[in-house]
Amino acid sequence: MKVLKGIGITIAGVVILFVSVAGLASIATGTNYITKPFRIAMGKNNAEVDRVVFEEGKSHVESIARDLAKQKRELSSATDPIERKAIINYINDTCANFDIENLEDVSLKQFLKDVRSGSIR
Repeated sequence: MKVLKGIGITIAGVVILFVSVAGLASIATGTNYITKPFRIAMGKNNAEVDRVVFEEGKSHVESIARDLAKQKRELSSATDPIERKAIINYINDTCANFDIENLEDVSLKQFLKDVRSGSIR
């Protein structure tokens, strides 16, 4: 009985060691070998999770902020109502699913809120 108990502990130790090494290797190499089955089991596919991570990423937010600042300048200099409407439609299309709270610039936050609410025409 002691021998079986010792073998069970040894097997458990090997399994824990293997999972630990695999997990560290996965983190170190940036692969999804370990996390992918858990994401699938939780009902989230990689594309959905990766998209959320991308949309909350700093480079995406900075890109949206730069584009929004550019459109704000263009809108302030535009005098033709058709041109203004085209710029507003572009802003609404490109920022439709963008979370305003991710913007750090208070003036850009307010500008996007105003465009979405229709107070800027």
